[in-house]
Amino acid sequence: IVQPRLKSKNHASGYSSVGTTAGVSGFLLLAFHAVEKLVNAGIDRIMIVLSPQYLDDFVSVLGSGQDFKSKNTGHQIQIVYGIQNEPGGIAQGLCIAHDFIANDSVVLHLGDNIIEDDIALHVANFTSGATIFLKEVHDPERFGVATLDKNKRVTEIIEKPKDPATNLAVVGIYIYDNTVFAKMEGQPKSDRGEYEITWVNNRYVDEGTLRAESVKGAWFDIGTFDSLLTASNYMKEKHLSEKPKALEDRYFDLNKSLFRDLKYLGIDG
Repeated sequence: IVQPRLKSKNHASGYSSVGTTAGVSGFLLLAFHAVEKLVNAGIDRIMIVLSPQYLDDFVSVLGSGQDFKSKNTGHQIQIVYGIQNEPGGIAQGLCIAHDFIANDSVVLHLGDNIIEDDIALHVANFTSGATIFLKEVHDPERFGVATLDKNKRVTEIIEKPKDPATNLAVVGIYIYDNTVFAKMEGQPKSDRGEYEITWVNNRYVDEGTLRAESVKGAWFDIGTFDSLLTASNYMKEKHLSEKPKALEDRYFDLNKSLFRDLKYLGIDG
């Protein structure tokens, strides 16, 4: 599942996987990265969960997956779209994909995250429970924060704590077995009126089946246009030459649109 999260008042990835003009072009670029990440991990069935007002934009860029080839079959992957009519939280977005996922395990990739680490081995070796990814950060109060015991097992995750116990931020990519949907039954809304993915992760903590892996490479959680520009520049310089020609052309077009829109907003790339 790829879940783009357009941060405006009008909110907007084998396994079955879930504003402004600059916001749309930027998050199209981020969703493009998320789909690539999942395809490179061997996932060839992907649902993108998003707000209805952005559907046409995403379909025009990603289509049905025609620009991406499965690592398993060599054929086109499948991309479908799920509609989240209101900002009900990440867990709600995952629930929207329930029928699509059916009895499979699922990788959930938040569309406003760029993760450099290769997750292919984690996906291939996954059997049950859940896996989250952690990164040491200097501002953990902005994220879900994990506490580990002496054996490095997760004992608790707190969403955006005022006084974080650790600096281990939960990165926006998760692997779940199919029991995730049963765990979401009866989930209450949080104080901000959303169904939080942290609540779901803590159900796995309760039964001792949540594993954590460390993110060693670059990670970007995009919260501002400046951070979007920084992440886009990083990925363009580091990875553009590695893309097949068709993807390179599409990526270049998205970057050009993003930088044009950011320049209009007075943000110089």
